[in-house]
Amino acid sequence: MPNIAKCSVFVGGTTLVTLGGFMLVLWPSIHDLVLKNELTLTPSSIQYNVWEETPIPIYMTFYLFNWTNPEEILNKNVKPRFTEHGPYVFREHHKRVNISWKDNNDTVEFHQIRTYFFEAEMSNGSLDDLITTVDPVALSAAYVVRQSPVLLDGLNLVMRVAKTKREITKRVGEFLFEGYNDTLLNLVNDIHNPAFNIPFDKFGWFYARNNSWKYDGKFDMYTGKDDIFKVGVLTEWNDSNMTTDNFGTCAMVNGTTGELWPPIRDTDDKDLFTTDLCRPMRMEYSGKVTRQGIEGNYYTVGQKTLDNGQNFPENKCFCGGPDEAESCLPAGAMNVSRCKFGAPAFVSLPHFYKADPYYLESIDMPAPSEDKDQCYIVIEPTSGIPMDVEARLQVNLLMQPYKEIKIFKDVPRLLIPMFHFNQNARLTPHLATLLSIALDLKFIGYIVAVVLMLIGLAIFTTGIYMTIWGRWGKVPKPADRVNLIVEENDSASESNPSS
Repeated sequence: MPNIAKCSVFVGGTTLVTLGGFMLVLWPSIHDLVLKNELTLTPSSIQYNVWEETPIPIYMTFYLFNWTNPEEILNKNVKPRFTEHGPYVFREHHKRVNISWKDNNDTVEFHQIRTYFFEAEMSNGSLDDLITTVDPVALSAAYVVRQSPVLLDGLNLVMRVAKTKREITKRVGEFLFEGYNDTLLNLVNDIHNPAFNIPFDKFGWFYARNNSWKYDGKFDMYTGKDDIFKVGVLTEWNDSNMTTDNFGTCAMVNGTTGELWPPIRDTDDKDLFTTDLCRPMRMEYSGKVTRQGIEGNYYTVGQKTLDNGQNFPENKCFCGGPDEAESCLPAGAMNVSRCKFGAPAFVSLPHFYKADPYYLESIDMPAPSEDKDQCYIVIEPTSGIPMDVEARLQVNLLMQPYKEIKIFKDVPRLLIPMFHFNQNARLTPHLATLLSIALDLKFIGYIVAVVLMLIGLAIFTTGIYMTIWGRWGKVPKPADRVNLIVEENDSASESNPSS
């Protein structure tokens, strides 16, 4: 029996030490392999379930600017004044559809549907609130044909027929998703002039987007099957790796759509491709932050995105072509006119935050602040999971004089703020807990391995001790234990006769 016990102790101790040692060496590779398999976009991976239909709550918050003194626009001593109305909050749901896998080049094609639900209780105001602003259809029509005096003269006649004014008042709901009928838009569409290529029968900033799988176009991106550090990176948009909305290197399709990022192994800046701009936005690395106990990389929109070639010459091609020098404005407003069917649209951060002072000097509007106007994203680097997103942007229209257009003949040249929005999303506490556990598994594996080795060493050391001091022979056999108990009972009876 002592030999069996001795064998069991040494075998058990050796097994635990060996198992712990193997686990200590192999666990990091096992953990990384499992993590790679789950982060790769395949129909069976956890990543797919999160990507195919976004599980975290996303909210789109709008603030519209109301033009309070349009009648004074020709008075050079008075600035155009704008008040801010909102927030008007919409819950946003994302779903990927028309998914097609391409195993030969490690990519997947898809469309996406964005659905919006108005949250009245979270909003400050109603979709029936009235907003006055510059007429976006009139301003856009003039900008499209700005280089042709003949077309400008013709447009002026059409505007007279349509009784178009500089300013327009509509409901918030009409300006956003519902759209509204516009006489000038209908007349321009009826002309069928190639200069006007507007595929909508109504005007609304997000008209025809709600619940549409066509609006954002078709995406082609890496799944990470061959290289996990490419997962989520776009290869094409609308069947091309170049857009028709910019020029040169500025037309390249780069970055991710923002919901799926590859693991991060450096502190380089990242590109976020947005279909609303038809271009990538450079997200600049700005340090480390903590969200719900998890450390992440903090990226913000900075001068590399907002500059129009003044400080970063490579950005000059975002302004326009060689014949569009006037569209390159001071730093702080990105020209997206080609992306918006020729409308003179320029995108900035809310309240012209981080922009050239030129913009705020021209108008009277609420002042910018970092807390309310910073555009940022926090990404957990090991998994590439976005933990905190505040995508804040402002849409502006360029108003400038056209001598052929009566209503715009003597107006000043400036950017009119139309609205700004914030698309925000954060990991839920439940998902944050799961992410924290997944990130800690490697460390937990180390602890388990060390504990197994320590237990094995303790058992092995105990065996050595018992061998050296001859303790194995003193271990009582089962029959000896029975006899010993009987003898103890007899001795107890003799010492206590009354029992």
